[in-house]
Amino acid sequence: MEQFPLATFAWLFVLAIILLNIGIAHWRAKALIASGRLSVDELNDFTRGAVVASSTYCLLLAAIQFASHVRDPFCLTQFPPKGPFGAATWVVMAGGMVLLLKWLWQGRGADVLARIAPALTRGSVTARFFTPRQVKLFVTAIVALAIVGSVAMQLAVPGLNPVCRDAAAA
Repeated sequence: MEQFPLATFAWLFVLAIILLNIGIAHWRAKALIASGRLSVDELNDFTRGAVVASSTYCLLLAAIQFASHVRDPFCLTQFPPKGPFGAATWVVMAGGMVLLLKWLWQGRGADVLARIAPALTRGSVTARFFTPRQVKLFVTAIVALAIVGSVAMQLAVPGLNPVCRDAAAA
């Protein structure tokens, strides 16, 4: 019996959690609209964009996993990538991070996210304020730590990698 029988659906579970959080943030952000810090159009545009981007990202990763016939999604996130499905997974993950950072650093991404951020955090929505600079630095640090930390841990402690059959990941 496999250790995690539902791992095949991991990206769909991740998507469900993300969509739930986007819905909660959308609901909580109504207080920001009432206080005049955010417009209805800005909230709706952000929510729509977050749903589309998150859905595209998770569904692409799920499609790669299903096409590879690999049950454990962590087998496809190993560094260095193993086989074409592992490489495709890394391309989607890196591409998603690049697009997020591009949206954040170019245009109005950081400004809009800074104003919506109180709805994404715990505590009072209207009592918290974030600057675009804070948001840029925080999100960039999280993205950088996630990818660099993952690669560093996999290279430094090979025993942390999941047990994967090479034939399945190829």
